[in-house]
Amino acid sequence: MGVRYFPATYYIAAAEGARYQLNSTARTCNGGNQTSDDYAAYEQDPSILTGVDSLGPDGRCLTEVQIRPGSDYAHDGGRTDCESSSACTYAEEIQNFANWYSYYRKRDLTLRASLGHALDGISSLRVDTLTINFPDAGETAMRDLSVTSERSALYDELYDFVGINGATPNRVGLNAVGRQYMRTGEGAPITEACQQNFGLLFTDGFTNQPLLPSEFSWEGDDNEEAPYGDPDSSRTLGDIAMHYYKTNLRPDLTPLGAVPVSRDCDSENPSPS
Repeated sequence: MGVRYFPATYYIAAAEGARYQLNSTARTCNGGNQTSDDYAAYEQDPSILTGVDSLGPDGRCLTEVQIRPGSDYAHDGGRTDCESSSACTYAEEIQNFANWYSYYRKRDLTLRASLGHALDGISSLRVDTLTINFPDAGETAMRDLSVTSERSALYDELYDFVGINGATPNRVGLNAVGRQYMRTGEGAPITEACQQNFGLLFTDGFTNQPLLPSEFSWEGDDNEEAPYGDPDSSRTLGDIAMHYYKTNLRPDLTPLGAVPVSRDCDSENPSPS
């Protein structure tokens, strides 16, 4: 059986106040009554929805946009890929769609493209990656971005990565980053007492894996000032991050406490970053 399909299609929020029906019940778009339960029902049986083109995962009304020759595509002025401040031409819009399809349509593509943009032009870092699904697969091999061969090796590793099916063990993955930083000996990520270190966690959703071992400190950020403190929640990513932030990851390196502090910390309202 043939199915009509037009690939260059996307969805935008429907107009405020638009009327639609879900299971013959009248609704108003953006009226505060949309829920994820609406989307779940619609996903199971799209025929129950009339009046709007689709619903988003949060229940929000959506309007379908097909990119076809001869049309312009209005925007709110925030687009930088279109010459006009109010609308994109067909050529501009189809090019934007092609870019999205080539580099961002899947989670692993988005990750690769984003990291490539973030690291472009940076040469004074040592970087490596690990996955949250298999964080203990081996020791990280820090790549020096100022060395052409090591930079190429990092990009080869990054761009050869293919998305995997699995759960979302964010806490396990973040904890693995902390353990990597505590490594000693040849190849250890931390080589100097004054070295600044950072970990970036990329995830597609909430953690859905068992908790870490019970002996882990789950109150890492309870007594911290805002915006770091969170005494009302435990067993969070914040607890893990604060645990490693307050831990001397390489006590064998001296002098202790030699990490430089940004001069911005002396300002009246220092940025958390």
